[in-house]
Amino acid sequence: MRRFDPFPARKWQHDTLRVAFARCGTLVFGLGAREFGTEPALGLDRGRRAMPRERSKTHPAASQPRADRVKREHDETFYRSGHKLQEPSVCSRCEATYHEGRWTWALAPADAHRVTCPACERIEKEYAAGIVTIRGEFAQSHRDEIARLVGHIEEREKAEHPLKRILKIEDRGEELVVSTTDSHLARGIGEALHQAYKGELDYHYPDEGELLSVIWTR
Repeated sequence: MRRFDPFPARKWQHDTLRVAFARCGTLVFGLGAREFGTEPALGLDRGRRAMPRERSKTHPAASQPRADRVKREHDETFYRSGHKLQEPSVCSRCEATYHEGRWTWALAPADAHRVTCPACERIEKEYAAGIVTIRGEFAQSHRDEIARLVGHIEEREKAEHPLKRILKIEDRGEELVVSTTDSHLARGIGEALHQAYKGELDYHYPDEGELLSVIWTR
């Protein structure tokens, strides 16, 4: 039995739009299919899985970490033991203060609870959140200059965010490895190197874990 379409004009507009998108090389997946009961545009199989896409390094959104992989600074409210920090608290080692859900360099009150902040805990246990690997002939010949830039970035970020620190810097001969207590700092160092000296920048999460690996090569 042939289906009666009470809105022929809308279906005509839908078909016209589908052809227009097809001519400009854009695939329209099922546009209007739920409304009109038609098949997806260009005859694409509705059950076919989309091909996985690699994240673009040039798109503006690429500079923002994936929300499901990165722990933001205010999420450090909990230690790995799962206990929530009392407020106000002060780190016994670096004197950073935890108040209103975030760490700052504000002066702590006398009755603040004495704890160890996540950054100092990571430094003590050498538990990095980000690793920046710097390699290449240019990096070798400009090692001191690059090291100063890395240190400047840490000072700038740490001034506003106490948990963003360099855990250690290792000279491994052919490459310089910078470990950080915060993944945002590692990403920031890589992007600053790329902006200042160009080269190739890559970042990923090995084994889908929390550790961010940044590699800059030139």
